[in-house]
Amino acid sequence: MKEEFFNSIKVLSYFLWEYTKYDNVLSLWCCAEDIVCFLSENDIRTKENFINIISKDKDDVGYKEFIRNISYKIYEYTNDNSKDKNWFAAEKFVRNYECIEACVKAVHIFNEVYKNDEIYKSIRSENAREYIFYRD
Repeated sequence: MKEEFFNSIKVLSYFLWEYTKYDNVLSLWCCAEDIVCFLSENDIRTKENFINIISKDKDDVGYKEFIRNISYKIYEYTNDNSKDKNWFAAEKFVRNYECIEACVKAVHIFNEVYKNDEIYKSIRSENAREYIFYRD
């Protein structure tokens, strides 16, 4: 399970790098973990949930809120002040089927972390660790 989680976060981190060109690997790793945490917090745990959100009209409030949250996480970890660049990176990220697959798999494992101390210890994002610690 730990290896599956690791591999999912690795895929997400890679695509974050591809879309942002930010070169701090640890920051992108934590960003990926925080995105997974955000999905978990908002009960986005299946491909269907994910696709329902990204299939909405771009002017839909739910779509905008979803992209805004991912875009903000990208901003937090890359310190890139370009709102447009972060927004477009977030849109590319959520529309990539490989990212959707990795997100759903990571969210599933993330929701089971409290049962597996080894995975909890491997999570680098303080936000994600706090969420796990205080959610139950």
